[in-house]
Amino acid sequence: MKILDKYILKKFLVTFSFAITMILIISVVFDVVEKIDDFYENSPPLWDVIFVYYKNFLLKYGIMLSSFFTFISVIFFTSSLAAKSEIIPVFCSGISLRRLLLPYLMGASLITGLTFVGMQWYLPNTSKSALDFELRYLRNKKPSRFYTIHRQLKPNHFIFFKSYNTKKFNGNNFTYEIFEDNQLKEKLFATRIKWNADSTKWELNNWYTRSYTENGQALVNGEVKFLDLGLNPEDIVHKVQSATLMDYQELSSFIDREKFRGSENVQFYEIEFYQRGAFAFSNIILTIIAVCLSARKTRGGIGINLALGLGFIMIYVMMSRVGITFAQYSDFNPILATWLPNILYGIATVYFFKKAQQ
Repeated sequence: MKILDKYILKKFLVTFSFAITMILIISVVFDVVEKIDDFYENSPPLWDVIFVYYKNFLLKYGIMLSSFFTFISVIFFTSSLAAKSEIIPVFCSGISLRRLLLPYLMGASLITGLTFVGMQWYLPNTSKSALDFELRYLRNKKPSRFYTIHRQLKPNHFIFFKSYNTKKFNGNNFTYEIFEDNQLKEKLFATRIKWNADSTKWELNNWYTRSYTENGQALVNGEVKFLDLGLNPEDIVHKVQSATLMDYQELSSFIDREKFRGSENVQFYEIEFYQRGAFAFSNIILTIIAVCLSARKTRGGIGINLALGLGFIMIYVMMSRVGITFAQYSDFNPILATWLPNILYGIATVYFFKKAQQ
């Protein structure tokens, strides 16, 4: 049985590696053709093109396609074994389907581990360098001035910038409002605000504070005031896409800070955090389903099994996108949203496993 385990594991990994390598090579060729004009016009260093941009390109799409090609690879070579009646002697010798799954699970676990590590640590770091490369050579420069920025520092504490410059770390028409029992208690306004690196605080110019009490209003003003907002300059403007540039520790710490501040966008970052583990684990679930579908010889042979496999992949992707989109714009639990496809496919796995054992 050890010989069979080694044969299946080797066949699994070789088929997977060959399939994903070929599709990535084709993808690189198409991408080079599409961007050849930009490369010629901007003349980026060849080293950066290969070891920064395309290194991240291969890693990113390799991870994105890992579960797809895990599923297809298992179906392809297992259906091939079944079509040649090479699996029948295995079952006739008394080996159960559960035991036959062992080498498949070993291969799937290896791919799952590599995918998880890549998504949590390696990919975010390479993506930062790749993004800098794209902004410098392939895209227009990213905007430095943003308008109408609302942020919540913590419950009942809100700030507003009419405009903010991400390069100079300064803004105009700044407002800081503090509420209590849904009533405005204090409002701070400044015509200009900028980051003071020496004091690590924000410097407010031409400011005034209006406090609301039972006895009326109190007004205090001045020319310069230093204020600790608990925010760094980079924290003022956040895009959801930046979550993909954070590794596990950075994203986890960022989510904790945003929860403390009562941020309304924390749901987006939680989805990115949880879907990394869910996506990696899908390799194991899809591998079990693939074995159950293809371990028996069928009339349609490899063709019908591959068609079923493509159908299962498309449904999985659709369910994943629907769950994530629903969670982004509602109060739906982000853990449940990202793991819902795995939960449903896990239930389907039990059904297919019992059916394949009969």
